Amino acid sequence: MGTPAPGDKADMTDVDGIQVNTGTLVAQAKIWDTESERMRQLSSTVAGLSLDHVQAGVFFVIVDAYDRIVEKVTGLCGTGQYGAATEMEAIANGLRSDAAAYTEAERKNTAMIQHLNHLNHLNHMKQQQH
Repeated sequence: MGTPAPGDKADMTDVDGIQVNTGTLVAQAKIWDTESERMRQLSSTVAGLSLDHVQAGVFFVIVDAYDRIVEKVTGLCGTGQYGAATEMEAIANGLRSDAAAYTEAERKNTAMIQHLNHLNHLNHMKQQQH
């Protein structure tokens, strides 16, 4: 599924005179989901790069510093409180939530307008009878 073309009426929601392409919001959320998964994979790959003193051989003196860097990068990419994967997932969820909110607001507004139009029609008919 690609990103809908700008102005594609099938994916447009009009709320208070502002048109929102909700299909684009959902498509962008999927991109953020994909990137979040890539960051999770990167975090896992980086976590596997830590060394022990035997593996480091003659470079054993740098193992502790190296492992701290691996741990930091793993955390930054991963799913911790401030990890990139977590933040990207939050962005995706926010985009989906916004799209759903716009769609729901449009549904409610449309129903209200239809109801008001019906009442206006009934009122007009009542006035014609008198």
